[in-house]
Amino acid sequence: IFFSERYDRYRYDFDIALMQLAGTVQYDQAGYVRPICLPDDDNVFDSNSNCYISGWGRLYDGGSAADTLQNARVPLVDRSVCNDAQHYNGRITTRMLCAGYDAGGVNVCSGDSGGPLACQDTDNRWYLVGATSWGAAGCAVPYRPGVFADVKHFRDWIFSVIMHYENNG
Repeated sequence: IFFSERYDRYRYDFDIALMQLAGTVQYDQAGYVRPICLPDDDNVFDSNSNCYISGWGRLYDGGSAADTLQNARVPLVDRSVCNDAQHYNGRITTRMLCAGYDAGGVNVCSGDSGGPLACQDTDNRWYLVGATSWGAAGCAVPYRPGVFADVKHFRDWIFSVIMHYENNG
């Protein structure tokens, strides 16, 4: 596992890691295991984008982990809104993004960390926009959207880790 050397465990900033698999991934005919694109500067996602979270985390605060993969559609939340006093009051850095509903009820929960925030672009391709990082105490709390590592911000780091591994075995 390759962790960002700049990870801040107090602020959960630079909360990104890559895992090297022991073998190749077999994509299935049903389409449940599929590759996903990494976003670049040409990809723009906003609150109107078609975005989904998925994970094996708790189904509700204090509950048990899911026994089947869960998924839900969530809207992206503008960073300025996510940073306002009603939400996270300035804790969201430029390396983070938010997704969820102000009403709460649907969001990531404990055990979902590292899971995908996938959004569909106008080209109908799916992009890994975020990696689940943190949220408020409790799950799907009103005015506390899920917080994700902004994959677009880490694109160069991702490619540098891959190149380092490919060149050094």
